[in-house]
Amino acid sequence: MNTTGQDVPGRNASEESDGLRLLLAALAGCVLFHGGLLPFTHGNTYDAFIHMFFADSYHRSWFDPWEARWYTGFATTSYPPGSHMTIAALMYLMPLRAAFVVVQIIALLLLTIGVYRFARLWVTARPAGYAAISLVLASSISETVHLFGQLPTTLSLGVFLNGLPYVYRWIVAGRLFDFCGAVVFAAATTAAHHVTTIFGGVLFILPLGLHALNAVLVASEPQHRLRAFRRLGWPVCRGLILAALMLAAIVVTVFPYWSWSVNDPITQVPIPHGSRESFLERLDLGFVFFLLPWGTALLVLPYMAYKTVTTRLWPLGFSVLLCFLLGTGGTTPVPRALLGDAFDILTLDRFTFWATILVLPFTGLLIDGLLHGRAGEILRAAFGRQAHRVLIGCYFLVTVSIAVFAAILPTIQPTQPRFIDPAPIVRFLEEDEHDRWRYLTLGFGDQFAYLSSQTSALSVDGNYHSARRLPDMTRFSVERLENAKYLGVPGLGSLQQFLVNADRYNLKYVFSNDDFYDPLLHFSGWTRLNRLSNGVTVWEKPDVTPLRSILPRRDIPALHAAMWGVLPPLALFLAVLVVLGGIGRRAPAGEFAHANSADGRGSARLFKMLVMSAMVVVMVGSAAGAWALYVAQNRAHSPEDVVAAYFDDLDYRRFASAYEHLDPATRPDLETVMFNWRWRGGLLASYGKLEDVSVRLTKSSDSLISWQASLSWLTTLDLRQERVDITTVKRDGVWYIAPTALSPVQTPARLQRGSDTTWNVVGRRQPRIETDLHRDRLDRPRIALHGTRLVKRNGRYSLVGAL
Repeated sequence: MNTTGQDVPGRNASEESDGLRLLLAALAGCVLFHGGLLPFTHGNTYDAFIHMFFADSYHRSWFDPWEARWYTGFATTSYPPGSHMTIAALMYLMPLRAAFVVVQIIALLLLTIGVYRFARLWVTARPAGYAAISLVLASSISETVHLFGQLPTTLSLGVFLNGLPYVYRWIVAGRLFDFCGAVVFAAATTAAHHVTTIFGGVLFILPLGLHALNAVLVASEPQHRLRAFRRLGWPVCRGLILAALMLAAIVVTVFPYWSWSVNDPITQVPIPHGSRESFLERLDLGFVFFLLPWGTALLVLPYMAYKTVTTRLWPLGFSVLLCFLLGTGGTTPVPRALLGDAFDILTLDRFTFWATILVLPFTGLLIDGLLHGRAGEILRAAFGRQAHRVLIGCYFLVTVSIAVFAAILPTIQPTQPRFIDPAPIVRFLEEDEHDRWRYLTLGFGDQFAYLSSQTSALSVDGNYHSARRLPDMTRFSVERLENAKYLGVPGLGSLQQFLVNADRYNLKYVFSNDDFYDPLLHFSGWTRLNRLSNGVTVWEKPDVTPLRSILPRRDIPALHAAMWGVLPPLALFLAVLVVLGGIGRRAPAGEFAHANSADGRGSARLFKMLVMSAMVVVMVGSAAGAWALYVAQNRAHSPEDVVAAYFDDLDYRRFASAYEHLDPATRPDLETVMFNWRWRGGLLASYGKLEDVSVRLTKSSDSLISWQASLSWLTTLDLRQERVDITTVKRDGVWYIAPTALSPVQTPARLQRGSDTTWNVVGRRQPRIETDLHRDRLDRPRIALHGTRLVKRNGRYSLVGAL
């Protein structure tokens, strides 16, 4: 079987066999490494549960694209369904979470094969095999799969890369089978994720088209180059025809999506995203969205610049440079200048991810040269064989270490709340017709989407912000209500609108996993019912009108529903048939030029020098940024930094880290310190989020500095200011915080306090087998006062009215 259908002059059977063996090793490593981690990591990712919810929606009703469980209803035609429908189909054989893991592993296997086939269009077989292994060990893949959980990104790119050889062969040779294969794969990629196809046309297909035209020139005799330039007309025409048909396939495959985006455009306040920030100002975001996904691939960039100038790989190198710049977010003005208004909509970490994929052919060439080529011979001659082996081993060790670190990062630094068992909540919603009202979750993180997939009850919130159309959400820069505390005043303002106007949205129940929201719930008229067995507190709003039996829904044409349920899975199925039909087909000998051969054509020298100059600027800027980051991370911590870090650790409940900031010579044991923290400011810290810390110097000496720290706390009710006196002490050149003495002050009263005994009447007193009726749920008290007046007599207030 020929994996790519490509023949490169001068290659030998041994190298081709080595490439296939390396590909098999990469596939085995993919199953062992990512397949072994996925069952344990997918639950801690950002997007996995969102895709599970969409899959559950199609499993419940394949041809009904209206989903009523989020946002008072939205159309699932707002997101391409390929990956979700694949999970939904597997749900007939296995549970939801198992189906997600299986599809993600399939996507990674497709991506591994696709990288090999894509690299074979630029380099020979053995470097392509090393490129496939580099993909499996890439930190960008670990982050995308095990931290972000972006299934459509991996599946669509895997399908897309497997279709690129058909594009190349059609432009060069003009065979009808390759033309049909290219169109089918364009449709299949769009079925999984439209963004991959749209930007892939510029970042992947355009460089590949230039490479194909260059191959036509190289294949001609040197004395007939002028005639060859004239013959480029047919390949160019074939490329334009293919582009038109691929565009038609993209439009038709997910036509309901394009219709939705035109007729119901997104008109909401842009939601901030870390990938658009300046990475020099936010070093943590620069690490997550830039340094971590690049990993050791940053070491390949100088080699890539060299190969871009000296070989015919310049179209690929230019595409890597473009993705590199777009992935810098707000650090440079280039992304905003190139993307325009789309800058505030797109998540720019996708460009860094694509850059790490595009650079893999260069990575394969570098590794092949170090192991089998002239570069390896030079290193062995200069330093010896042992040093050469140590160098290669260290490179792979660092690469693997970064990939493992990216995969287990959510375990080291949790990004989601602890696992919340949805079963008690599902049972509560199913009992006594509680699902006749909408519910809301607070403090669930992305597990809210998993809860939604387990029940048919409706929520006023959602986890796919592009589908939101409720004014109380779209006029605030908040993605979802359940994490409102992390978005400051806009997030709490949006949440408050729903809690106060609950009857407008038939919102009766709130499941809270965070005490931070208790004051807002209490003072908005909500009543705490009970705590479920999973630790979640249930709040209820009295006198909320139940949902109507027939809910309003947006009219979706029957033709659109049929197209949505048939065309995307059909495109994926046809792609499988094309792959099976292409097994055994080989390209005509001499059809392709060696992409790694030197290019001495003077017509491209000026362009290459410009690209090289731009790359030098990028490399110098990257080196300067890396040095600034190193200096910032390794400078001696000033006492101001220690104070800020101390309160930051307290705010995020990192009590062990906060304890380490205390003076080791005078601090008591951790248990005593924890008691002190709970005694002083415990209530405010429990119900507040620290927004800002500013310190003012009050007294200073060589080893002792006194500060007054001004803390700004964001609570659900207001912004509260607090001043704390802090003393820092210097021990062995390191600044610590002197532990504060225990202050004998009583903790303020909590939200509700009383010594009387009361009854909470929730319905009939005698249990019966039949389902509770709405009239059995007493949302109103049995005793009520009418026409009441507040009277003051002898310094005492009394209520006077009708009972």
